[in-house]
Amino acid sequence: MDDRRKHVRFKSATIMQYKDGIFSAQTDALTKDVSLGGVCFFSDKKVNIGQVIKVKLFYDAKSPARPIKGKVAWSTPYSDNVSKGYLNGLTFIR
Repeated sequence: MDDRRKHVRFKSATIMQYKDGIFSAQTDALTKDVSLGGVCFFSDKKVNIGQVIKVKLFYDAKSPARPIKGKVAWSTPYSDNVSKGYLNGLTFIR
């Protein structure tokens, strides 16, 4: 199978916050993997495909998180033995 991705993905269970509207509160999420081109993350709610959102990735307490804009490429229901929600793919906008 041919992988269409431009960037190598790295598994990364990192805390992330995202904001999906001007008047919405920040929502906490957990990343699954990240690359130079985007991030895959778990969320409690579905985000709309094509929507532009701002995210902050928190890697450690010493490094401040900078907001990054991204466009939602896909969103699909997800469940396992521990959690239930959505798995989302975000492409970074430069």
